[in-house]
Amino acid sequence: MDQLACVNVLRLPLQIEGIIHPETLLSPTVLLDKDSPNGKVLMANRAARRKGLKKGMRYAEALSLESSVHACISDQKKIKTYSDKILKTLLLFSPEVEVSTELPGIFWLNADGLLSIFPSLKSWGSKIHQALSNQGFLSRINVGFTKFFTTAHANIQKEPVRVFSSASEEMLSGQKISIQTLNFPPKLSSDLAKLGVATLGQFVQIPSGELLKRYGKKAQAIHQLASKQTWQTIKHDSPKKKFVQHKVLDNEVWNAQSLLFLIKRQLHPLLKDLAKSYVALGSLSIKFSLDNQSTVTEVIVPSEPSLDEKLLLGLVRLRIEALSLPSPAVEIRLTATYAKATKKQLSLWQTTTRRNPQKAAEALAAIRSMLGNHSVLSIQLGDGHLPEKQYQLVETTSLKEAKPLPPSYQRLRRIYTRPLLLPCAPQSDKVLLHQGPYIFDDQWWNQRVSRHYYFTETSEQRCLWTYWDAVRNRWYLHGVVE
Repeated sequence: MDQLACVNVLRLPLQIEGIIHPETLLSPTVLLDKDSPNGKVLMANRAARRKGLKKGMRYAEALSLESSVHACISDQKKIKTYSDKILKTLLLFSPEVEVSTELPGIFWLNADGLLSIFPSLKSWGSKIHQALSNQGFLSRINVGFTKFFTTAHANIQKEPVRVFSSASEEMLSGQKISIQTLNFPPKLSSDLAKLGVATLGQFVQIPSGELLKRYGKKAQAIHQLASKQTWQTIKHDSPKKKFVQHKVLDNEVWNAQSLLFLIKRQLHPLLKDLAKSYVALGSLSIKFSLDNQSTVTEVIVPSEPSLDEKLLLGLVRLRIEALSLPSPAVEIRLTATYAKATKKQLSLWQTTTRRNPQKAAEALAAIRSMLGNHSVLSIQLGDGHLPEKQYQLVETTSLKEAKPLPPSYQRLRRIYTRPLLLPCAPQSDKVLLHQGPYIFDDQWWNQRVSRHYYFTETSEQRCLWTYWDAVRNRWYLHGVVE
């Protein structure tokens, strides 16, 4: 059975408040659902709990118990911002991370296959805990087998990281967890307390149908998760990516055809980025920054999300030809919204390329017709004994798919097919550097080969690849290094 982890960033809204207002870290602080004396306390930090403040009481009651209590309001935008920040960190440790939509600060990670990277899941969890700690977040991490029980354990455990080795161990421990520590509906939690049902183990003994009849589908769903009658899989989340292409123009541009040409050059890489993320363009926003400090924005919306560059460029052309800018454009920004791409859209994009292999083959055929079949050759590595025999030129009728390497500076050695005889040894007054020898000495059948190779840098800033043939007592030029 695959393992997963629950990361509980404890009381995330209060931790965010502490990051923004450090003075609240040691003072009683509560989170309210609204800014009102009747506002309900959603969370309380340790200092507040020591003063008797707890979840569910009204703000007015909290003030009567502790007049210096600091209150903050639940801010979904702040929670989303910090959750995205934590999500980016967690994605460094697992490719599949889900953010809870109901419980702020709860994240689930797929732990399957990570033992090939980390010594143990305990070590993996400890590194996650340390990474979050470095960002100023206090967390608890539980590694187990179900989202329900890992979340329940991460909510109550004292140690930073806890790992269950089997599903049965996880469930046995989970049955001892108090219901009051879990996110049960208030009425259900209150009624269970009256019935003397205090733990999950006692809760799962209640018939599921009775819970559905009295408390609804949510109570029944909790019961099914606690008794492992249903399973929850991780739904992969990732921070929303922005797809933008931006160009500051060298010269002011007013002409529609020139604008269209510039947009076309930005549209291709934009669609390429979309395809790499398995999404299609839903709408295209074109923002022109003008010379008179104003801006003009045009939005292009295809009939359905698309990666068809020709179709989209046609729509852009229609809009640009009808556009009249009040001033020349000095900057263009393309921004795409997106939707999930279909397999057909992705396959069409992947087969679309600026290089046309068929056209290349036709061009090579034309050259061979004009100059002969030996006019188009390519290098093929061989297993010859001498350096000049370790490759050969063969006729080429087609080009292989290009696989360019990352740009790097490397010196190129151009080797002559037949070494050139030098009239004498390189003259010392014309040689700046003579590096070697690199000796090639062997007996091949009845023919002895003994070459002493040198890299010779001349006063003319040329680098020659030369060798002294000890058998023939002659110097040869075998190539040039560029």
